[in-house]
Amino acid sequence: MDTNYGQDVKFSIIAHSMGGLITKFYLAYTEFCNNAVLEMDKLKKKTANDPDNMRMKQAIVYGSIAQIKPDKKERDKEKNKAGIINKVILIGTPNSGSMEIVKIFITGNDSTMPINPTPMDVIKSISTMPSTYQLLPRVALEMCFKDCHEEIERVSKKDLYQQVVWESLDKYANYGAPDPEKNDTEIAKIRKFRSLALRRAEEFMNALNTEEAKSVNKEIFLIGSDRIPTLEKGLFDGKVVLFHEDNIKEKIRSDLENRGTLGQEAIEDKINEKFLEYYAPGDGTVTRSSMLGGARYKNTMFTSATHLGLVQDPSVIDNILYYLLEDDDDIERPKHQPLEQSQKIDDRY
Repeated sequence: MDTNYGQDVKFSIIAHSMGGLITKFYLAYTEFCNNAVLEMDKLKKKTANDPDNMRMKQAIVYGSIAQIKPDKKERDKEKNKAGIINKVILIGTPNSGSMEIVKIFITGNDSTMPINPTPMDVIKSISTMPSTYQLLPRVALEMCFKDCHEEIERVSKKDLYQQVVWESLDKYANYGAPDPEKNDTEIAKIRKFRSLALRRAEEFMNALNTEEAKSVNKEIFLIGSDRIPTLEKGLFDGKVVLFHEDNIKEKIRSDLENRGTLGQEAIEDKINEKFLEYYAPGDGTVTRSSMLGGARYKNTMFTSATHLGLVQDPSVIDNILYYLLEDDDDIERPKHQPLEQSQKIDDRY
């Protein structure tokens, strides 16, 4: 960019979902990321004919990348490199993780997929993507589930980056009927890859949570949604884990009715009350509290759109354009109001 456009050029970043985590990492470790891209290009050429091998090596390479600990002098140089960035907008970024990825790992149910694969196909696909592990909630296992069974109680204090936690959760995973010739081999591949990916994800998040990384001097505009019930905890029920809204409500209803101490109207009120222990305000994928975690923001905006719908919401688009094109303290220009249409839309929220 220095060669083609000159050293004074600046650009802005608009990042949706996990792209926000990558953006924050880039802001903190700009030079290191640039070198990593070059290393991955070399790796892809060496493993172009072996996708499984490439993904395994990706986990190893990025695992070591996330351990970077540059000294203060190197950090200052990297901050100067990040100075080519003007403004940063994060949309629906899971700064504290998302239980949705835990649900997919266990149930194989991903409603965002355009086709209808088997649960095993979903788990195999998602579990071999190194980036998905960065979306895990940054809390202990006991904070992700209600009524943990005794067999996983021993690991309830450990966080979701630990392989031993997933060894305990594997018995609830929807891998399908055992098939010694196929399933066992596939599951073994998933577990081997997962051990590397979990380490890489933990180191990635540790790198983001250093005081130096948090102090990167960028004014971030956060956009999200907080009008949709969003999964915050799962519920153990026998040999399965319940995640879906209707299943959790039915389990609560069944428990209350079996007690026989409440009338029907009181049961309905109690269901709505206890349901809030499992679902929180968000965009259907990321909770509001997760979006707000991990940083201070210059501006925030919350709508009623879904996680994917955020990038299509007219009010979001209008406010992004206003922030990028009008709201600039470094440029002297007459002050203009946002478009009338965007104001009308914003008034709904």
